Amino acid sequence: MANKDIFDDKKQPDSDKSLPIIGIDLGTAYSCMGVWKDGKVNIIPNEIGQNKDPLYIAFTDTDILFGDTAKNQIYKNPKNTIFDITKLIGKNFYDYDIKENIKYWPFEIIKDPNSDNLLIKVTYKKQEKKYTPIEILTMLLEKMKKKSIRFLRARNKGCNNNYSSNSFLPTLHICNRKSMQSLWFKSFKIFK
Repeated sequence: MANKDIFDDKKQPDSDKSLPIIGIDLGTAYSCMGVWKDGKVNIIPNEIGQNKDPLYIAFTDTDILFGDTAKNQIYKNPKNTIFDITKLIGKNFYDYDIKENIKYWPFEIIKDPNSDNLLIKVTYKKQEKKYTPIEILTMLLEKMKKKSIRFLRARNKGCNNNYSSNSFLPTLHICNRKSMQSLWFKSFKIFK
């Protein structure tokens, strides 16, 4: 029961003196974001009001599209629409599951000429670009950061809070899926 204090509401920081805490769930196909403030979690909806966003990014001749917008145009632009990005993180070009999935992905995966790492080849603004999976994930996380800042600004209208797009959002903790499942299970047992 030593972990019970992690989940004790009385030990949460005073909401008037602390920044809200933003949590991100990066799944394989979708992402979800929530804000912990005033002792509760509020899910951040996307631009069309849904609680989750497809983890899609699309490169066009004019722009980079994210989420539903990127997913909805995949039939017009399949080679430049990237999804399943979390399956690519930490893998190299010769991994078995990468070789199996390449058959089904419409976007092009190539080997980095200087290593066994993989690159994603797209055409953006009529130029060929090569990105690592981490670079693609960083673009998605930047978009999520901007979405969370918009949400925080909207929730704090009339307040003196200054959430800018350059705001630093500190990282309190990063957990992988198994760690999160373990924490959830432990919290369920504690409060049962």
